[in-house]
Amino acid sequence: NDANVESKTKIDHASKWGGKRVALMQDDQGSSRLERAFRMWINSINAKGVYIHNLFADCRDGLVLLRVLDKIRPGSVLWRHVERRPINRFQKLANCNHVVETAKGPTFKFSLVSVAGNDLVIGNKKLTLAVVWQMMRFHLIDFLQRVFDKKFKDSGGTPRSGESISRRTSATSKTSAASGLFSSKSGKGRKKKRSKAVFEGGDAAIIEWANKTISKAIGRGAPPAIGGSNWSDSTSIRSFKDEHLATSHYLFALLWAIDPYPVDWKIVTAGKSEKERMLNARYAISVARKLGATIFLLPEDIIERNPKMIMTFVGAVLVLTT
Repeated sequence: NDANVESKTKIDHASKWGGKRVALMQDDQGSSRLERAFRMWINSINAKGVYIHNLFADCRDGLVLLRVLDKIRPGSVLWRHVERRPINRFQKLANCNHVVETAKGPTFKFSLVSVAGNDLVIGNKKLTLAVVWQMMRFHLIDFLQRVFDKKFKDSGGTPRSGESISRRTSATSKTSAASGLFSSKSGKGRKKKRSKAVFEGGDAAIIEWANKTISKAIGRGAPPAIGGSNWSDSTSIRSFKDEHLATSHYLFALLWAIDPYPVDWKIVTAGKSEKERMLNARYAISVARKLGATIFLLPEDIIERNPKMIMTFVGAVLVLTT
């Protein structure tokens, strides 16, 4: 019966997590907002052998950046030209030169007019950020496009979502948001139009999926109460600018709908003060990371209700279900 099935599901989830809830992340501190954002993104993409503590210091031998490039576009790095154990400055410089060459090459076509390998070797903050920003942006748009491809474009079960993407992007691009974003024939203008189409054309489909996912899970019972807050106010949104998103309760409801076990509800607050909202945002990201989601945003993006970045969070959670 339903009770037995629900009981077995709870046991399976608890077994999967070894009976442990997710703890609050402690590696989201840093010298600047950009450095923290890029570092958290790099650490969440699961590139082999990559985990950094400081963006500028840990990228000076070129290996981290080469592994990230190869992760976001497999096969883009010619590893026979790479020094895998760089010891001296000459070897590190050769690797960093290869980073710049690969980033400017036909696969990525990044604009790196003033950047040289030596800038990465010496840890030039401004130019290192310029390189990593373009890497993250490329991955972000490519990532969202793949979400649409996999979940909406050919899904007969969500025709309204697919129609929404196609209709809303028709004004900015002759192709849908799920078409090739960085094809070799694309110029700068087309890249901008298609990236705009991805952001503006897909939000309705992602919101519809998230609301339905939470609604279906709530039908089996609501999450634990949080400081007297009413879950009915936090289980659906109309846009990624909705005011209640600042509390992160909607994000917790979505994470709970995907897997009800890992959230430690003792950590989640009512989100009434800025301090509580920051704690919630940090913990929502902590849970999403532990579930395996790619993280493109910071806690500040959640409490400030940055719609594009919150969209990436929900999209990353969506990917976990495909």
